[in-house]
Amino acid sequence: MIPTRLSVLLACLLLTTVLAGPGDALAAASAVGRERGRPILLVDGKPATSGFVEIYYYPGRGNPMPGQPEYGDPRWVEAMKRAVDTALAQGVRLVMASVWWSDIDRSPARPATLQAARYDFAPLDAVMDYAARRKAQVVLKTSANHFLPGWWLAEQGFPPGAGYQERSACRSCETDAYGTAYANPSMGSLEARRDFGAFLEALVGRYRTHPALVGWAFGLGPTGEDGYGPNYIVVDAPGGGKGLGRRPMMFTDYSPDFTARFRSWLTARYGTDAGLRQAWGDPKVSLTDFRVPPPAELVRDPAQFARRPFPDAANDRDGDPARWLTPKGMDFYAFRNWARDDETEYFARLFKSLDKKHVLFINARARATARANPDIDGVFFNPNPRFGQPLFFENDQLNLILRSVERIVAAGKLAWVASENGHESGRSPGAEESKEQINYLLAIGCGVKSLGGVMGYAVDLLDPDTANAWLPTWRTAHALSAIKAIEAWKPAPGRGPCETITELRRRNGCDAGGSPPAGCRLTELALINYCRTDLSCDADHDGRVSEEEYAACRPGGQMPPPGASPGSPAAGPTTGVPSGPAGVPPAGAAGKCGDGVCDDFERSHGVCPADCGASSSPAAPAGVTPPVPSAGPAGGPSGVAAGKCGDGICDDFERSHGVCPADCGASSSPAAPAGVTPPVSSAGPAGGPPAGAAGKCGDGVCDDFERARGVCPQDCGPASGASSSPAASSGIKPASPTLRVSSGSPGAPAGGPGGGPPPGAAGKCGDGVCDDFERTRGVCPQDCPGQAGGS
Repeated sequence: MIPTRLSVLLACLLLTTVLAGPGDALAAASAVGRERGRPILLVDGKPATSGFVEIYYYPGRGNPMPGQPEYGDPRWVEAMKRAVDTALAQGVRLVMASVWWSDIDRSPARPATLQAARYDFAPLDAVMDYAARRKAQVVLKTSANHFLPGWWLAEQGFPPGAGYQERSACRSCETDAYGTAYANPSMGSLEARRDFGAFLEALVGRYRTHPALVGWAFGLGPTGEDGYGPNYIVVDAPGGGKGLGRRPMMFTDYSPDFTARFRSWLTARYGTDAGLRQAWGDPKVSLTDFRVPPPAELVRDPAQFARRPFPDAANDRDGDPARWLTPKGMDFYAFRNWARDDETEYFARLFKSLDKKHVLFINARARATARANPDIDGVFFNPNPRFGQPLFFENDQLNLILRSVERIVAAGKLAWVASENGHESGRSPGAEESKEQINYLLAIGCGVKSLGGVMGYAVDLLDPDTANAWLPTWRTAHALSAIKAIEAWKPAPGRGPCETITELRRRNGCDAGGSPPAGCRLTELALINYCRTDLSCDADHDGRVSEEEYAACRPGGQMPPPGASPGSPAAGPTTGVPSGPAGVPPAGAAGKCGDGVCDDFERSHGVCPADCGASSSPAAPAGVTPPVPSAGPAGGPSGVAAGKCGDGICDDFERSHGVCPADCGASSSPAAPAGVTPPVSSAGPAGGPPAGAAGKCGDGVCDDFERARGVCPQDCGPASGASSSPAASSGIKPASPTLRVSSGSPGAPAGGPGGGPPPGAAGKCGDGVCDDFERTRGVCPQDCPGQAGGS
């Protein structure tokens, strides 16, 4: 009996192994955890600490790209292995690899059943097995965009190998206003869901237990980046070949499939022709014989859309769509959003129903509904950083990247920035980057990491010696050295992106005046919009300076006032250092309510009408949450909210640590996120701030900030040695002088002159401490004798 049972057990185990696919026994689960209140990726319960690489690979659709092997070619597997090795050599273990439906599905016609489909997983199996042997961790990314199997396109009457078809009759292909269809499904197409969903079942079923797998990712739209068409890869043909080219108002979607669903949505919304006619102000429209209105009827001013795409919630650069759109356009806009949200929910639920043990990412940088989806664990996006020539309307790119990471992290999702490395104007593809571009890449990486995001790097499968390095990837020696530097850099507590942006501005010569280098608008708009340094160009008073407002306000590209400090809405001349009342810091320095200065904390929180007036809280763009200051080193003051227990202001530090009932009341500790235990601060001397609370040098309490930085011997005694600078402690050993990352002066100790606060600690003029703001701006001679000139 026992031998028989053993035989049955062994047979079951063998059958389970065969059916489940490669790597079953060693599968590692992944989940979202929290560290210091921010989301982090956990693999087998342990934090995944590195950045990631995203492997860029685009099938040639029968027209192979020069220098790039195709799936099924043995060189493809070798190129994928090389990409994994490149990542590991830079200290990166996480790899995001694209899986295209057209590569895997080799069925000659529509499969009658899932089992009847001809799927070629062998090349991907080889790569996943190699990644497992090398201890790399893989996120598999897929999307139903323009790499569709031949049988699907043939059913739609689409020519083989084509990216677009003019005057197309394709029912379910995304189609622009000129009648040109693209080789990708219409957003929300039920037919495409059915067919692509079957492929996802096979894909997830095969790899959900593979030891290399740590997650899934998907994207929507023609390029998998959440937006509607036109498909810029097809239109511009960046890899060579004949592109469609750009024309005004190439709006989508005008396909029969989209039109039918839009009509159903309008019928549910308005009910009758009379309701639709009243809403649209058009007596001729009809639900019975409905057609999507032509582009000129969707927008208020067609002349504004010669190059501008139709407003899209996939980006947040359009502002209020009502300023651009007619009532017809607003309904078109609303239905496009609804269709994409519905598509997101469908595929997110499908992924999670197939694999509950791994995290799921979506490529959706700006869309709030994607961040709010409970089945989505992380959001990634692909900016194209080009310091000299930003892409299309992305002059405000640096600010958009940082704010996007903030919003994703604030929603409790993993924020992954799969950064490209944009080709610089005037440089041949593959040439070494300029030092300005490398500095820009470093600033993005350090800024993303300081906000709790994960920095990623686009790599490719192009032959190493190809002369056509057209993909925007990190492939040169300079770029690979930058990856190492970013991976080695550790954010100092309390230090945020504004220091990185300021350093980038200095390194790239954007603070030199005169004619700044091309690309300096990136740093200026980041300083203005992210760091809130100067809103004098905000013509429409929406809390953000647009590219158009900046160009109109500073037609010569002149820089903002050299003394503009965070939060100060500069007025009057654009030169000189703005200063407050005699003897006190200018606006932006942190002081105390009633000192006559509307500082950062008072302005952003609206807590001191005496200094800031009745409207002390600034207007923020709709749906935008102002950045939350991070706590300073070892419990020190926030980088913005500086105060003292008993000053009548419940500042960020006091509120988050619950250390000052006198200012914040008995319930000063906020509700913590689920599973998070708020920090506990022990009590200090009677009547004083407890140990760890940020006070002031000379108050008799050796607080965390003073102890960690060794800046106040009178409170902490002579043994409070200063720690090294953040740059020194990061362990960065740059490959060249252009790759040095620093938060301040080379080799400078963390503490300020004479035992004053270290850089970043803001005090008040007259407190006897020459702090960073007073020292660099030369605004307080009584605290900083002999340094009134500033540096």
